[in-house]
Amino acid sequence: MPDAELNLIVIRSADLNRSARFYGTLGIQFSRERHGSGPEHLAGNTGGVVLEIYPQSAGVRTAKTQIGFRVNSIAALVPTLQEAGGTVVSPCEASE
Repeated sequence: MPDAELNLIVIRSADLNRSARFYGTLGIQFSRERHGSGPEHLAGNTGGVVLEIYPQSAGVRTAKTQIGFRVNSIAALVPTLQEAGGTVVSPCEASE
């Protein structure tokens, strides 16, 4: 199995400034970012892992969390993950 390295965690918060203060006490410094037409969010780095905090939609009580891994070969890893019971939600084009 290809080596996998955690490189991204995305969480949602109803109060970005409060979240920035909280995670700031752990030493994470944030900057404001926006990708394309997406919402403005906070992005910081800790131990080589990017932590992004997106605004939580009003009235939404469930948390949506994303975790990203850097891998050597996505094409080699996907079949192995599927055999282990994983589901591909969004297929990607692997260029190797």
